[in-house]
Amino acid sequence: MRFLHISDLHLGKRLCAFGMEDDQSFILGEIVRAAAEEGVDAVLIAGDVFDRLNPPAQAVALLDEFLTRLREAGIEVFAVAGNHDAPERLDYAARLLDRQGVHIAGTFRETAPCVRLEDGHGPLNVWLLPYVRPGNVRDVWPGCRTLTEGIRTALAGVDPAVRNVLVTHQLALPASALADCAEPDAVDAALFSGFDYAALGHLHSPMSVGRPETRYAGSPLAYSTADAGRTKTLTLAELGPKGSVKLRELPLCPLRPLRRLEGELDEVLRDNPPSEDYLHVRLTNRDPVLDAMKRLRARFPNLLRLEWTARSAPAQTEVSALPRREPLELYGEFFRLMNGRELTENELCLLREAGEEALL
Repeated sequence: MRFLHISDLHLGKRLCAFGMEDDQSFILGEIVRAAAEEGVDAVLIAGDVFDRLNPPAQAVALLDEFLTRLREAGIEVFAVAGNHDAPERLDYAARLLDRQGVHIAGTFRETAPCVRLEDGHGPLNVWLLPYVRPGNVRDVWPGCRTLTEGIRTALAGVDPAVRNVLVTHQLALPASALADCAEPDAVDAALFSGFDYAALGHLHSPMSVGRPETRYAGSPLAYSTADAGRTKTLTLAELGPKGSVKLRELPLCPLRPLRRLEGELDEVLRDNPPSEDYLHVRLTNRDPVLDAMKRLRARFPNLLRLEWTARSAPAQTEVSALPRREPLELYGEFFRLMNGRELTENELCLLREAGEEALL
């Protein structure tokens, strides 16, 4: 049985001021193509299907097209709600879709729903656990005091003798990291160790936690400038007989990658051809440059962020008790720390004149 694990689609998201409908439509097409080429039996969507509780019409249409193309290729779909999704909206027509091979769990119940599959190695159960907020635990699971207890109750029906796959958006961390974690929705990843494969969502970088088979797929697109230059992937999980799981990462190529450029303005403009990629530009000019954003946008229309950093500025400033000093002396030191150079004689003259006018 072969599964393609994805998560955090965030359909309808805007990156800074830019809509991403074309980027998301393209990457969903790439996912369908990869699923068909790899001959997968199902696609697992581990939450945050949409970017907000009330998604725009274009985002809903994207999901409709995506699910339709997967089913036309004979691929089943298993999806759960994430913390960005409206559970009830995601549950719309869920019973009808279930009969068509699209299994969606939006609202969490006392017991996680299970779909039973069969292959040459026997039965395989796919469990769907939507995102659970800690404040909902006692309402759903009377007698449970913690999120961990509630989730353990929801998964109590898991038969360890059978192959089991979990799809969830719950934040799972190693026990060693839980003590320092401020996130109330975090649980010990060991809670999912009884599953042959646990398909996680919530974190946007692909990684395993605790063991290879408990894994975050990561988002299919870069949704933050912190992701600049990083390769996004899909996770392919192949389950053979009980205990046999093979994992492989499939790289994704976006319509417009998110990159970071750094240097003085003239260098950036000279050394980089015009591009519609999403860009984060860091300028190292020591002196201010007029119309920097305008000049950059003329060549890079999808410039997301412009950041200034003085090339020679020190990494940090030591703070100590100082005797009273003259304003111009203090400003001169501040200017040196911020710009990595001393004031010129002309600049000092201008400051003195300004100080005299301000009666400093």
